[in-house]
Amino acid sequence: GTQEKIAEAKEEIYRDSNPNSVAIFNLDDPFTLKMYQHTLKNQPNRPKLTFSETEPADIQLKLVEATFDGLKLKGHIQKIAGETFIPVFGKQNVTNLLAAASLALAAGLTPDQIWKGLKNCKSHWGRNQKVKLKSGAVALFDAYNANPDSMEALIDNIDSLKIKGRKIGVFGQMRELGELSKKFHKTIGRRAGDAGFAKIFFYGDDFET
Repeated sequence: GTQEKIAEAKEEIYRDSNPNSVAIFNLDDPFTLKMYQHTLKNQPNRPKLTFSETEPADIQLKLVEATFDGLKLKGHIQKIAGETFIPVFGKQNVTNLLAAASLALAAGLTPDQIWKGLKNCKSHWGRNQKVKLKSGAVALFDAYNANPDSMEALIDNIDSLKIKGRKIGVFGQMRELGELSKKFHKTIGRRAGDAGFAKIFFYGDDFET
């Protein structure tokens, strides 16, 4: 029913899993930060790894630049400093890359191996995928079960892009939103209208909201 209730259920994973396994925490998220604080108190001897974009942590990666072609990051992985370019679109993916680096460290990879491997990360089908069209235009194809948060992140990323030429938006229906569907589509429509598109096309049951 609420994010707080979801967080309570998710914390069971930390509380009830093997106390000798490595617990990984995102210090940038208020819910997982609370879980980290609870674990420090209730399982002080448990192995732990933390990651963050801004706070002191075992793994810290800061966004230097976000372009249509990818993300430039710098930071440290367990005190080993580095800088890399990753061909993945969308600044929200910094959190995903931090989580992946943390999991790799917990699985036994060295910081050097992780730094070398990060640059090989790439998006898969339907996830911020760049497609060159016959017309010469480049499409950013993102069509995997979108929700209001992911749509807002996508629009924010596109809004911040510095590119030549026109930006044209084509947005489909977000499913599974229940009675809040019209409200969410109206909010996203307004945000898209402020994002510098030359034209926008909306498709789906709520396209007129």
